[in-house]
Amino acid sequence: MNPTGSNPNGTRTVHCRAFKSVLFTVVSALLIISLGVPAIAQKVSPRTKGADAAPGIAIKPEAVVNEDRIYLKDILSPSPDSTLAEKIGNLFVGTSPRPGKEKKLTGSWIVSKLRSKKWLPKDAKISAPKYIRVSRTFQNLNPQHLERVFLNYIASRAGKADIKVSQFKVRGSDKFPTGPMTFNILKPIPKKLSGRVSLRIAVSLGGKERGRLTLSGWIDRFESVLCANRYLPRNTVLTEADVKMQQMNISKAPANLVTDLQDAVGKRLKQNIKPGAAIRHNMLSVPPLIHKGDKVKLVARSGTLRIVTLGIAKSSGGLGDQIRIENSTSKKTVVGRVKNDSTAQVIF
Repeated sequence: MNPTGSNPNGTRTVHCRAFKSVLFTVVSALLIISLGVPAIAQKVSPRTKGADAAPGIAIKPEAVVNEDRIYLKDILSPSPDSTLAEKIGNLFVGTSPRPGKEKKLTGSWIVSKLRSKKWLPKDAKISAPKYIRVSRTFQNLNPQHLERVFLNYIASRAGKADIKVSQFKVRGSDKFPTGPMTFNILKPIPKKLSGRVSLRIAVSLGGKERGRLTLSGWIDRFESVLCANRYLPRNTVLTEADVKMQQMNISKAPANLVTDLQDAVGKRLKQNIKPGAAIRHNMLSVPPLIHKGDKVKLVARSGTLRIVTLGIAKSSGGLGDQIRIENSTSKKTVVGRVKNDSTAQVIF
């Protein structure tokens, strides 16, 4: 019999129930910690991370441009921050290379240029390669089109002349910016279209000159020139039977060919001429109408006054030539222009 009146088995039962209660509480707390907290963290974490993320700017290693100036938007990679990309896109970073060429920009220099802008967020992340290679688009000029430009201009200047164009050439740059082009004549070609002829033109796009070209071609020009009808010895005074008009290519011929029959008939040859050879002006001389020692009628005019006297020719001369004449009355020597075979007009 227990003096205290307590039951040992009952005490153990109470202790066991208390232990289970504590254990249940601990296990429940652990479950809440292990399951509840991560779920809350997963919901909160993305929002917190997004709020703290810094804007990012990425520069491409290569870019192709079409204009004369390079802007940051030309070398900028696509960015999720459209507002920032638009703000920095118009930042000038350099002049473009010539059409068909390329140049390198230094990545660190562009980063430094961006960092110098006060409106750029201080925590903005900028990534750039060591070098950015920028190339320029271009277009080649069509040689056939340039040849048409040359031929059309030649045709506009040739009139009714019989010509033939060959050996067309182009000198100058062959690469130009893309876009519609216009051609302007800088230096007109000579009036005499013959032999090698060059045409200087300016190439413009959008009203701005972009380069210059030289278009050239060989022009064979065919004209009727005066030729010997037979062998003509020196000192022959030409008649219509001695010569003929003949069509020939004058591109490689001397420039002073006779092209009018009346310019040769009645004149004397200074040299022998072979049959079929072209006659030049420097081959001809005017035969003397007045010879040294001939009696000459001297005519002097002054307004309405006309004086006629006689003289003796001191030199010979043909029509239009100036000769010296001694006045038979005063014995003074004057200069007169030969008018015919017996008359000379005094030159004051």
